[in-house]
Formats: sequence, structure tokens, C-alpha cells
Amino acid sequence: MEAVIRSVLPMLDNDQLNELISELTRIGVKTDDDLQYVTADDIKDFLSPIDCRKLIHFLKNRGDSVLHSKKWMLVIEGKYLFPECDLPDVTSAFAVLFASYYVLNLEYQVEAATTLEFIQRFIVRINPENSKCSSKLQLSKRTGNLVRRKTSGLNPHISTFIQEFLDFTWQNY
Repeated sequence: MEAVIRSVLPMLDNDQLNELISELTRIGVKTDDDLQYVTADDIKDFLSPIDCRKLIHFLKNRGDSVLHSKKWMLVIEGKYLFPECDLPDVTSAFAVLFASYYVLNLEYQVEAATTLEFIQRFIVRINPENSKCSSKLQLSKRTGNLVRRKTSGLNPHISTFIQEFLDFTWQNY
């Protein structure tokens, strides 16, 4: 945490830095990743207004999250399909992921099928009818065993969620 703050505010004296770190620790900041959630109100008593703005701007735009990553790898069935590739953003990474499932004619893993289908259909907006990518097996809620699932064009959980989500956004505006 100290190194991150020092990189933005090298002229900050040690006493101010220690007070700032103590305050950040007091409000629950434990790791460098937690710093992205710090607001100006959290640190305004410890820094000048311009230093506060500099630090907040840096913390919000520093690119250490998965959404800002530039290097990706794709592993399918335990094999490195793309060991390390440079992609500009998370959208491109999803495009490679879904294209790989389609080109290789693979089904989504049972445990991740609903999540991947939601991302595919609602976030990335790839919406083929009767997609071949959905899993034909699922875990039974009663027995915990793998059972054949009913085939439908869209997972009912995803359909319900998308409908409720769209209804919610329209009701509030």
C-alpha cells in the first residue's frame, strides 16, 4: 500500500504517509486491490485537495483488475489453447472464449454452464437459437447426481433473470 501511494505522491512526508496508511487500515483497506474503493471523503483530512484528487484518479485508473488486463490465456479440457496472448480488453477475451467453444463444438462445463450462458446471451449478446453450447447434463437438486437436462433454447433461470432485470430497470426510470 505504501509503495502505491509513494508512486503517486513521492513528495508526501513520512508522517503524512503513516497517518494516511493508518486511516486506510482503520476503514478496512487490507490490500492494494482494496485501494480502488477508497473515496475522497475517506482521505480528505490527510491530504491536500490536489493530492487527494491525484491519488483517487490513480487508484481508479491503474488497471490492476481483471477488466484491465492485457494478457490472457485460454485452457480447455486441461490443454493450453492460447498459452499467453495479448488482447486489448475483457471483451476480446470473451470473444476468444466463446469462439473456441463454437469452433471446437464443445459444451459448457456443467458447473459453469448457467454463468457462461448468461454472459454469452445477456452481456456479450451472442444469442444463437438452440445453442449447442449448453450442457446436456446437470446436477440433480434432489440426489446430487448428474442427470440429463431438458433441452430448450434458453436456460429457464437465465430467461427469468433477464426478464426480471429488464422489468426492474424499466420500473425505476
